[in-house]
Amino acid sequence: MRGRGERRRPRRRPRHARPARPPGRGAGPGDRLPAWAGHPVRDELAARLGLPVVLDKDTNAAALGLALRPAAPGSFAYVHLGTGLGVGLVLGGAPLRGDRTGAGELGHQTVQLDGPPCGCGGRGCLEVLCLAAVTRGELAEAARILGTGAANLVRLLDIDQVLLGGRVVLAAPEAFAEGVREVLTGLGLTAPVGLATGRDAVAEGAAWLTLAPVFGK
Repeated sequence: MRGRGERRRPRRRPRHARPARPPGRGAGPGDRLPAWAGHPVRDELAARLGLPVVLDKDTNAAALGLALRPAAPGSFAYVHLGTGLGVGLVLGGAPLRGDRTGAGELGHQTVQLDGPPCGCGGRGCLEVLCLAAVTRGELAEAARILGTGAANLVRLLDIDQVLLGGRVVLAAPEAFAEGVREVLTGLGLTAPVGLATGRDAVAEGAAWLTLAPVFGK
């Protein structure tokens, strides 16, 4: 704890660190292609192609690309809603992947105990509830559910900003941005909510996975 007269040490925003070596194996439980879990995809592709191969989750790739923009915040969450719900996390200027590359599975947070079953094996997951609302055409409800997940991230990680993207969000960007913003504001959370409006955010981030080390990023 700090005394009232003690000066707060200024937060030093680190230079965007060179991204840690991305994962090379298929994801684990909850992945949409369970047969690939643990398979050395990167190494096998590199051996067959005779070329370097970089492998990462789409949300991590997008987050890396967004983190390398001029004046990007030091910490943010890129929340991606498309065929599923995931998040790319940037803390201290670098993507957070987790020791087993499982960080960012926002869609599989349980927000309704004993709720509808999810493909991951859980029940009441954020993803299944949000996508069900989208399917029913209830975008305000989908945005509210998404805002609940975003609020959990802000509270847990104290991030500077929430960025929304993905095919579903970009089909109604203002509805989702306003809905998520309303949830955060109602909880007294001040993290700004923005939109990653580029439809190629994942592809651009994937390019940076290869190019960032070349340019010293």
